[in-house]
Parts: sequence; C-alpha cells; structure tokens
Amino acid sequence: RVALSGDGSVLLVGAPGDSSGGSGLAADPQAGPPVTNSGAVHVFGRDVNGQWAQVTYLKAEAPAAEARFGKSLSLSHDGTRAAVGHPDGAGGGRASLYRRLLDGWEFQQVVQGSNTEGGDTFGEVVQLDPEGETLVVGASGEDGSTDTAGADNGSSESGAVYVFRRKAGNDVLDEWNEVAYLKAPETRVNGDFGYAVALSN
Repeated sequence: RVALSGDGSVLLVGAPGDSSGGSGLAADPQAGPPVTNSGAVHVFGRDVNGQWAQVTYLKAEAPAAEARFGKSLSLSHDGTRAAVGHPDGAGGGRASLYRRLLDGWEFQQVVQGSNTEGGDTFGEVVQLDPEGETLVVGASGEDGSTDTAGADNGSSESGAVYVFRRKAGNDVLDEWNEVAYLKAPETRVNGDFGYAVALSN
C-alpha cells in the first residue's frame, strides 16, 4: 500500500511483512530480535527542489507478530495526519493515528472497534477524509449478524465498517471516538462487507 498527500509532498509506503524488532517513531530498521511480519511504514518527504528522501521509519508502538502494520494507509489532503492499519495477529486488528508537526511525526492514538475481537481484520482498509477529521475502518472478518455492535457473532465474516471522528478543538493531542458501526442491509455469511471503503470530500 502507498498513500500520497494532496500536494504530492508526503509519501507513505507500507511494508506489512517487515520483521525488524524496533518500535514506535523513528524505529531502528536493524533492531532485533525479529518480530515476524510485525510490519512497518516508510515515510518520505519531497523538498522544494523536488528531491525525495526518507524522513522516518514507523513501527507500531507495541509491535506484534503477524499484525502486519502498514497493510493499509491513508493521509489527509495536506499530509499532516496519517492512519495506519494493522489488521492481523491477535486481538482482531487496530489502526494507529499520527500527526505531522514542523519538527517531525507524532504518535496520537490506537483505535479498535467497540466489539473487535480475534479474526475481525479491523484495519484491513483505512480511509481519512481530506481534512483529517473522519476515519473509516473496514473489518471484513467481523462476525456480527445485526447492526448493534457486540450483539452476537452469528454471521461469520459478514464484515463491518467503523466510523471515527476526531474531537474538535484539541490542537495538542487528537482524540478519536467511534461514532458509527455499519453493517450491510442484508447481513450474509462470508459477505466481507468493509473489504473496501471510500469517503467523499
């Protein structure tokens, strides 16, 4: 996966098969011991002369084997907010949120769905709106049979979509909250609802 900002100055490149042992912002890609398929994201910036250079290398704050951090990516239009999905491994998946400041990138928050559990693949796809205010996360492996989160697991891999909103007026630390849990109008076993997501401007 790749994600490019609207002005073409910030590029994210996912490496979900990365197994280095580092963690967090500016992780060491040579760190050990290895954490198999924990995943990573390479962040590149383009300067005023049009030259590209890698500016940082991101790992999850708590890398987990087979989590595949970087399997999905999204950037706000101005490239100041990023979402990274790590949908596999234990726990059913997560999405990590970051903010770009003048002196580099800052980790903000990890989100999960209100009913996320093992095998849900939460974070298989992520999409930020252009302003970086709304986040949509697909979880095609989710098993609910109704549009009430946590009601049951009666429809295997029917899939779900979660919508998060960033709390307004907080310029120091973003706070993301789940505002909707979406299911297909007709829930079907192996329906994979949420395998792809999109947002209008």
